[in-house]
Amino acid sequence: MIDTDGIWLWPQYIIEYIKKYPHIKLNPELVKHVLSYKKTLHITEEESLKIEQNFLQEFWK
Repeated sequence: MIDTDGIWLWPQYIIEYIKKYPHIKLNPELVKHVLSYKKTLHITEEESLKIEQNFLQEFWK
């Protein structure tokens, strides 16, 4: 499953991955965005699946 804030996409497992590998390097723009982001985005399961499908289609082109 893919999570999003409407700008960035990330896999749901990323938090566990970061905990397991604390020295992982993240995109500095993503870190800056996350630290400055103030609002919460609520999307339905259906919207989340559509975003994930679109992401994977673009990723595997």
